[in-house]
Amino acid sequence: DFLGDFTAIPKGDSETVSAFVNRVAEKLFLTKEQEAALLAVYSGPVNPRTKERIFAGIPIGSEMNNSAIADISTAWTLPAQFYPFYWALGEEFDPFSFDFDKDFERVQEVLSSEMDATSDNLSSFFQHGGKLLMIAGGADPLIPYLETFKYCQKVAKRQDKAILDHQFKFYI
Repeated sequence: DFLGDFTAIPKGDSETVSAFVNRVAEKLFLTKEQEAALLAVYSGPVNPRTKERIFAGIPIGSEMNNSAIADISTAWTLPAQFYPFYWALGEEFDPFSFDFDKDFERVQEVLSSEMDATSDNLSSFFQHGGKLLMIAGGADPLIPYLETFKYCQKVAKRQDKAILDHQFKFYI
């Protein structure tokens, strides 16, 4: 078995990701630079000023999915993979010079009101009999399940057990 004890869906925390990357680096004889790049991919983007994690990295186990690590060898790839950034930052957007502080804030400013559904207060929805079934793929690199899981945890903290039992479910 290539990675032994890393067969279950990991939590994605920094300790698990570091252990996984160390094990891969050891097995594949990666250089320190390669190991650092792999750690960055699995850890996800971090704001260079605040050091806060912006979004989950690709889930361990999603490597074989064509979208896991963008293939930038074709002309259509960048616009297809990064279209929200082109919308927010214009046609001159260069993914290779993206600033995870200023550019990320600008993308949020422009697109959040149209694209984000981040409110964890769904009380009114549930009080009116609404039911919510959330599904995430454990090996989906484009929509990492860790972000969906964090959102579901926030929603669940606001609700009583009866709602969680009958109106709100999350499956990976």
